[in-house]
Amino acid sequence: ETNIDEVWEAMNANQPIRNISFVAKNKKVTKVSSQKCVTNIEKSKMPKSQQQAIISAPKSISYADIKTSISRDLNSIGDENPIIRKKSLQRLYNSLFVEHLIGEEEYDELFNDICKPILKRFIDPVEKCRELAHSICLKFFNNCQNFVPILGYYFPALMQQIPSGIGYDSDMKIFISDMAAHEAYKRGKAVDRQDRGGTAGILTHQVVELSEEIRFLSCKALVSLINRVIVLQCSPILHPYFQEIVMYLQTQLKDPFPDLKVIACEALESIAKVSDFETGMKFFSVGLVRALLPVLRHRHAKVRLAAVSALHFCMVVPDRAKRKASGSEAICDLVGFREENVLQVAAFYKSDVQINYLAELVLDKSIQVRERLVSFLSVLLTEIGDRYDHQTRIIPYLLDFLTDEAPSVAELALNCLLTCGRQYEDEHPDEVIERRQYGIDGDSRINLDKPLPPPFKERPRIGVRLYMRGNSKRFLHALVGELTNWVSNTRLKSAQLLKMVVVLCEEHLTMEANTLFPAFIKALRFAREDKDEELKKVLLEVLELFGRYVVPEVSVFYILPRLRGDVEVVQFGVDSETRIAVMEMLRALLEGARPQLVTPHFAELVSTLTDPFIISPDSPSLQVAAMQSLCTVFAAVKGRSNAVVEAHFVTTGRITSLQTSLRTVLRFLLINLSRPELNAQACRCLEVLSQLQSDPHPGWSGVEHVFEQHAVCLLENLLNDNIDNEEELWQSSEDLSLLTRLVDAPGSPLQHHSVSLQRLLDLLCSGISTSISREGDSEAPLLLAMELLQGTLLPVLHSILPLRSGSVLQPLLKSFSAAQLSQGRHLVVLAGKEVVYSQRGVQLEVAAATSVVEVLRLSMSKVMESFLLAGTWSRSAALQTARLGLARLLSGLCCPSSLSHTCSCGRGSPNNNTSGQGLGPSQPFVEGLLEEF
Repeated sequence: ETNIDEVWEAMNANQPIRNISFVAKNKKVTKVSSQKCVTNIEKSKMPKSQQQAIISAPKSISYADIKTSISRDLNSIGDENPIIRKKSLQRLYNSLFVEHLIGEEEYDELFNDICKPILKRFIDPVEKCRELAHSICLKFFNNCQNFVPILGYYFPALMQQIPSGIGYDSDMKIFISDMAAHEAYKRGKAVDRQDRGGTAGILTHQVVELSEEIRFLSCKALVSLINRVIVLQCSPILHPYFQEIVMYLQTQLKDPFPDLKVIACEALESIAKVSDFETGMKFFSVGLVRALLPVLRHRHAKVRLAAVSALHFCMVVPDRAKRKASGSEAICDLVGFREENVLQVAAFYKSDVQINYLAELVLDKSIQVRERLVSFLSVLLTEIGDRYDHQTRIIPYLLDFLTDEAPSVAELALNCLLTCGRQYEDEHPDEVIERRQYGIDGDSRINLDKPLPPPFKERPRIGVRLYMRGNSKRFLHALVGELTNWVSNTRLKSAQLLKMVVVLCEEHLTMEANTLFPAFIKALRFAREDKDEELKKVLLEVLELFGRYVVPEVSVFYILPRLRGDVEVVQFGVDSETRIAVMEMLRALLEGARPQLVTPHFAELVSTLTDPFIISPDSPSLQVAAMQSLCTVFAAVKGRSNAVVEAHFVTTGRITSLQTSLRTVLRFLLINLSRPELNAQACRCLEVLSQLQSDPHPGWSGVEHVFEQHAVCLLENLLNDNIDNEEELWQSSEDLSLLTRLVDAPGSPLQHHSVSLQRLLDLLCSGISTSISREGDSEAPLLLAMELLQGTLLPVLHSILPLRSGSVLQPLLKSFSAAQLSQGRHLVVLAGKEVVYSQRGVQLEVAAATSVVEVLRLSMSKVMESFLLAGTWSRSAALQTARLGLARLLSGLCCPSSLSHTCSCGRGSPNNNTSGQGLGPSQPFVEGLLEEF
């Protein structure tokens, strides 16, 4: 017989049958629905947002009811039909978390009952089913409290989402993704270390789950579990699964999906902050830091920001037994450090790339990333137990942040540096207390009056300066070497960093001057040749700061021998470009030094910077650099002329005068005034020179006062030096330019000194006469001599000397009369404004002049403008024509009637009718001149 009760139970198991109370319930629901019609009318008056909130609000339900409502869907999620599985999972999700609301204890019991079929859907072939399964787990983790029963099922299912073969080498402290390749690396095969894959070439990563969204949901569920456990303060329940958690998260760091990298970094940061996980994190800390390093180079700023934060907390996990940060061993990998005597086997067969991740982050474009990095470096320098082992590696990057363009970043870096200084004062009280009690805080000769570059608002405290002095020597030489790097941005950043080092180390850098000075000269020359004006500007700022703390006694002692090219110092001599770089450095150093410290070296500096054997006249750029340096020297000595004499006496024991040095400088500047490319700089330098003494003559300007003091002495010295060899004076372009400037300078006393000018006239005429009679001489000095004679000297002589018997022109006329013209030279005196050449001879057209001075200027300028004239005249005919032209000119200006002369050379008669106003010299003077001809 068939038992009807068993059949009924079997039917209920397959398809539940409604009980008798079902109809009654329907009627009751119907009545409620009629009441709802009334409430719906009332709801229609509410805003739509409130209506939607009332309709979508979950309803409270008991555990038994929710289990009954989801039992069918729970059975259907294992169906072979993917559509049924997907719909069942969707209904299950809605029933559990959208439509109904149960307590946390009910969620714990419910998740424990249904976790197995849900976790099996992690490997469902349908993407939507896998996504719903991970979403359900995520919701359960957010609402449950007791995870112990389900963790044993969850983590095996989770580890199925990452590739197999992942491990950790505790000896090398790296994570392994390919055990065979790792074993080959340990045997010495030329393969990359596992954690350095992708530093050169293309990085490949194997994934099990192809969908980025599902991988993200899976990691998000794990992060939710971790955060929930931390909030509930039951972290020890994850200890048995800590290795699986770390393996899973470090695998996600290699995932190409940026959001997944971010959430994995956040999970590692959360774990590292919990003291209950300290033991496990201490074991994996170095490996996790090395796994995070490639993430620091991601193109998204949010990923780099999350990676820096995770790196921070993973590295500083305390190792209390060793009193250190457990991840500090990876700092060498962070800065790309490699010992000089260590070389990888793979480097013999392929490129071996060592990446400085920290240097790349310092240049990061995101301000938030740089701010987070400064906070990380602050912890490394001030909080970890083994900070002294890594200070010299980290400090350069902190100093680099002092030059950051964002004020917030620079301020954070400065605060960190101040904290380091306070710690140093607390740890070294004996070294600090003596300096404070005795008031000895640095060399008294350093210049502390000028403002410091930003972000410094005042002089750094003593602890900061002592802290930097003890840690800067290791990286200083490497930093200076980068000033000539082939990458322009690297050179610039190195110069900016060096500026901060100079401010913090102050006079302590004097002991490194013997190595720093050659590097500065090389860097300045490199910037000049590369036309890198920005680098040159920063380098000069560095040198100006350097000059504040290194006294001129050191810098001048080092620089001047290299400027002079002393054989003992520079074995193979010095070229012009190097001298320019040396003078630019000297100028910057003197600008930073205290003025009273420059005065003892005034005479030596002036003699070197004006020496023609050092400052070649053939190099305009060298002359400009010398005059700029002289301006700096004059500005430092301004108003301290007596101090210069006193300092020289104290140094050498001999009394000297400032006038000798000033005349040397004035001679140098007057020569450069005649050169158009140097005129502007020479004028500026002459103006500064005129302000050197603070008591100029009343009624005179500064420049006129200089000429009033030194012009006559300069001329007398010049004439005395050339009295034995007159040819040297007029053949020297420099001396002739100097004479021109001495005579025609505004307010020059030579314009009233007839004796010196008469000597100069005799010397010039003698030299011109000798040159005309000699073959092979250069015409350039002769042109300068005649220009000096006609443009400057004759007008001045006419104003101060009587014109009796041709006293002004007589030496010149004698010179022409005694001249012996060489073969091929034809001297023609062309007077007037215009000369017309014809086949029969030369026609001279002379315009009327307003004064004798103008006549002489016109005539003598034409003499040298046409000194060499290609023609077929004989020497006697040329000389005869010259004499005729000058006589005709002078006579025409004095006599209204026209004069006519016949040329004796037999080549024609040059005729010219010139009318004058009688403004020239008297008739007896003209007749005397004609007799001289």
